Amino acid sequence: DGKLLFAIRLEKPLWDERWSFDGVPVVQRDRLYVALRRVEAGGVQMHVACFDLRGRFLWRSGLLASAESMTQANRNEITCNLLSLRDDRVYLNSNLGAVACVDAVDGSTLWIARYPRQEIAADQYGRVTKHFLRDLNPVLISGRQAIVAPADSNTIFALDSHTGDVLWVTDAGVAEDAVHLLGVSHNRLIVSGDRLYWIDIRTGKLFASFPAAGDGELRGYGRGLLVNQEILWPTHDELYLFDAGTAKMTQQPKNLAAAGAQGGNLLLVNQTLLVASADRLYAFNVNGLPVNDD
Repeated sequence: DGKLLFAIRLEKPLWDERWSFDGVPVVQRDRLYVALRRVEAGGVQMHVACFDLRGRFLWRSGLLASAESMTQANRNEITCNLLSLRDDRVYLNSNLGAVACVDAVDGSTLWIARYPRQEIAADQYGRVTKHFLRDLNPVLISGRQAIVAPADSNTIFALDSHTGDVLWVTDAGVAEDAVHLLGVSHNRLIVSGDRLYWIDIRTGKLFASFPAAGDGELRGYGRGLLVNQEILWPTHDELYLFDAGTAKMTQQPKNLAAAGAQGGNLLLVNQTLLVASADRLYAFNVNGLPVNDD
């Protein structure tokens, strides 16, 4: 009936004004987990906290990451670091030079893996490298791999989800524009940004990409979708469909512009494809036809 069940506030004596929630919580069984951000004079610290489903505080992890933020910690920076859950383990991509895993039962630190950070710098036109635009980029768990695409790294890499050991790292410059980890299929990691990429999860090597290098006219526009064995990838005016295993196009692109729509973030709900564009929400049926307003 929409009634508020509980509210969690970071108040004294446990907390002070330096603490804030840093993303939407995740829920498993009777527990709620959320990333916490603590701002200090010299930078930012990251922790994970756990509450029960009545909002009662259960535990807070130890320090998982501590570094100067990408904006030098002197601006009103708004971040949203999401957690991942698997087998009573909580994973945090801090975007601060570290990835961490804590025990979901008691919050003890299981491992912390550090990686080289890239310093943010703009070109003569004020543009930054696309990987700095990554947000909503939680750890992707696939089998024994914890796959990460941090905003402060120009690579994508995989860690052993139980130990934090590095399994593979993409070559420098490969998929540097990628901002979305769509999922894994046929031993391929599917990532997207300006282009769509297939990366072999056994080696970290690039298997395929679309469009061909040098084609600056065709660019991704919003988060794509991996459904069963098919990838849906939006541009501003069209929707492309690919086989996840072969990287081949399965049919001609759908013309979104002809339907009075444009690309955006994709979500499939009960056989209806939702496209969240910059200012509108569109719905299409399984035949690619717009769903009537009624």
